[in-house]
Amino acid sequence: MDEGKHKHHSSAHGTHHRHKPSHPKDDRTMLYVCLTVAAVLLLFNQYQLAQLSQFAPAPSHSLAPGQKISLSGGDLENVNVENLKSTAQSIAAVFPLDKVKNAQDAINMMVPTGVPSYGQEMGVTFDDAQGSLDVIAKKVYYEELALIKAEPENWERYLHLAARPSGITCEFCCGIGAQGITANGEMRCGCAHNPGLLGLTMWLIRHTDMNDGEIMREVMLWKTLWFPRGMIETALKITGGDASALADAPGMVGGC
Repeated sequence: MDEGKHKHHSSAHGTHHRHKPSHPKDDRTMLYVCLTVAAVLLLFNQYQLAQLSQFAPAPSHSLAPGQKISLSGGDLENVNVENLKSTAQSIAAVFPLDKVKNAQDAINMMVPTGVPSYGQEMGVTFDDAQGSLDVIAKKVYYEELALIKAEPENWERYLHLAARPSGITCEFCCGIGAQGITANGEMRCGCAHNPGLLGLTMWLIRHTDMNDGEIMREVMLWKTLWFPRGMIETALKITGGDASALADAPGMVGGC
């Protein structure tokens, strides 16, 4: 608003208005007008609340009330996949959360940037979350799935990692929980994030010498890139940190 502008008020001097007594019909009209205005304001208020709710922290499906998670200090060599029964446990297993004191610490630790060591070969970069999701979900997943099924050892390792509630899943957008595939390898959800994380897992099994803990860390990094608010909030719940600073953080990168 231009503070330099001023409204000019004029008064009609010497002019007087006689007040007529109110009529019952006029009173009813004013009542209807007031009720209509109140109803409109109520609807507008509900709309505003609905708009604001999209910025609220996403509910975590990975940490039950009162659940305690042991911190591993990020020791990737000794990660036992069979012990990973939630996304929260996977996060605690592959990241040194004992060093997280606040939301910014968690963001610095879990939100990746730059090009990963395998990025050029796979054709992905952390700096293009949407483009990389398209590459992995629409190309890498289907190419790797056709090949890994013919490799019994790699297929069994894939099932060992993903066919359990370890967090290799699109849980923060589709509500399927922490397990992305069935026991026989069928996808439980076809949204882009699910084949994105599954395709990444298969590719790392087939094309790198990473151990299970290293693969899980890469999956959790990409999952944080695609679901920053849900993943960081889960980490802060584990450490007892304040997640209120994440209210404006994006809940999801890329559509379902």
